[in-house]
Amino acid sequence: MNIIRVKRKQENLTQKQLAKMVCVDTSTVAKWECGKSIPRMFTLIRLSKIFQCSIDELIDKEVNNVS
Repeated sequence: MNIIRVKRKQENLTQKQLAKMVCVDTSTVAKWECGKSIPRMFTLIRLSKIFQCSIDELIDKEVNNVS
């Protein structure tokens, strides 16, 4: 399962809530979660703060899932 989806659900956030927190569209979060894209660096920094994890943890699991 996608790490961003896992982390988002652990924080009890909807895609819409997470999108608002990192200043992106809800469809962008959906693309991350289905592996169609990965977040940009400044967004990864925001996500790592929200999820209290390292950027490496987000990247290592996401890069291998992008088509």
